[in-house]
Amino acid sequence: MAIDPVTAILNVGNSLIDRLLPDKAQNDAAKAELVKMQLAGEIQQQASELQAYIQTIQSVNATMQDESKSHHWLQWAWRPIFGITGAAVIVNNYILLPYLQAFGIKPIDIPDITWQVILAVVGVSALTRGGEKIVAVLKNSGGK
Repeated sequence: MAIDPVTAILNVGNSLIDRLLPDKAQNDAAKAELVKMQLAGEIQQQASELQAYIQTIQSVNATMQDESKSHHWLQWAWRPIFGITGAAVIVNNYILLPYLQAFGIKPIDIPDITWQVILAVVGVSALTRGGEKIVAVLKNSGGK
């Protein structure tokens, strides 16, 4: 069943309003404002952006799934290697190094652009995994 993003956004908005505003007058006013936003096209714009985001996540997910099926270990292992490398540098430079400097151990100097690449890869990997979970929840809930 296809998920209507506008309906999904309205459902989430109404659920949040119900939880955050127990006062009936405030609740009704907030829901009326949500309807005004829908009529003004703001929710449709947000829904369109959400749909584009979901399509991007699904595309990245498909690529990652294809890579994971590869028989070449480096094709499916390069993202975890980036994550492990970044974690190792953080542990070395900021946890171990203060204790080991007395023995002449120096920090690993990582240029800013390299950090940006490592963090981008790790961030996109985490984001796509989160996106997979959101899509699965939306599909299982039937848009309700």
